[in-house]
Amino acid sequence: MGARVNLRRWGRVALVAVIGLAAFGAGVQLYATWADREAFPAPGRLIEVGDRRLHIDCRGDGDGPTIVLEASLGGFSAYWAWVVDTLRSTRRVCAYDRSGLGWSESGSGVRDTITAIRLLNRLLDQAGERSPYVMVGHGLGGAYVRTYAARYRGAVVGVITIDSMHPDQFRRLPDRVRRQFSDLRVSYGLAEVLAHFGLMRVRSFAANMAGDLPPSARQVIRSFAALPSHLEAAGDEVAVLDDSLAQAGVVHTLRDLPLLVINSEQVANIEPAAWDEMQADLAQLSSRGRRAVIAGASGETVLTQEATARAVARAIESFVAAIDAPAAAQPPGAAGR
Repeated sequence: MGARVNLRRWGRVALVAVIGLAAFGAGVQLYATWADREAFPAPGRLIEVGDRRLHIDCRGDGDGPTIVLEASLGGFSAYWAWVVDTLRSTRRVCAYDRSGLGWSESGSGVRDTITAIRLLNRLLDQAGERSPYVMVGHGLGGAYVRTYAARYRGAVVGVITIDSMHPDQFRRLPDRVRRQFSDLRVSYGLAEVLAHFGLMRVRSFAANMAGDLPPSARQVIRSFAALPSHLEAAGDEVAVLDDSLAQAGVVHTLRDLPLLVINSEQVANIEPAAWDEMQADLAQLSSRGRRAVIAGASGETVLTQEATARAVARAIESFVAAIDAPAAAQPPGAAGR
């Protein structure tokens, strides 16, 4: 009888301890979130689009097309730090955050391709950014910019994809690739739960996410990696990934729109031959499509390592300069904006 009483007593003590630790962690998370918002205010503008405010950060005021940067799955504007830093001296370049990611508010609706590009189009318009645009997308962002260019063809003069997802990738790659994304969805869900109790603020969880981006960008990425709302939004993008890729797959051609398919030299955890075939397919979307390889880059580091990110930026600059050249050769008044 005494053993049972002691067991119950220790059980209650353990329960109280767990509740106390959870409450303490939640308190730490609330305070840290407030402190991060004070320390890392949005660098760009928050523009009201429907029932949310979306963050867009535009730099530079060069002539020519405006370069619009679309991040990969779960990514946001901070990942473009080296690219923006390189291009801003000669070009107008805009990085933004999709709903719920980075500094952008969540709002209602699903987080698929069609929804994302509609919101982006409204954001650019309401932010007063002028077309024509060169759309640049990394990873899942490549599927978005392909679809944006097809839907808003009159506003786009060029498309660049960087290690873009392919609409058929889960059919053409081994089953383990799909399982990796299924595991990623579970991981985001677990991370969101842990984040509510401050556990995602343990440095080791986010230490390798930001490569050697500038210190300010690394700090911001680690901060949002500990924010439940950001993790929820990233998980939601994974949840509708099949739909997002199917929506992009409806676009079978970009006709003669200038297109550059950029690929990292190193391919990790994916069948290289099949991946190369799919990237070649993407280049065939346009009669003016071509490919470029970033030496020394991998899919995980192409934007986060300074040398490879600046190489990407130089490729973007060369692509835009080639678009500018024919326009500059026309007589005054021959082409309107």
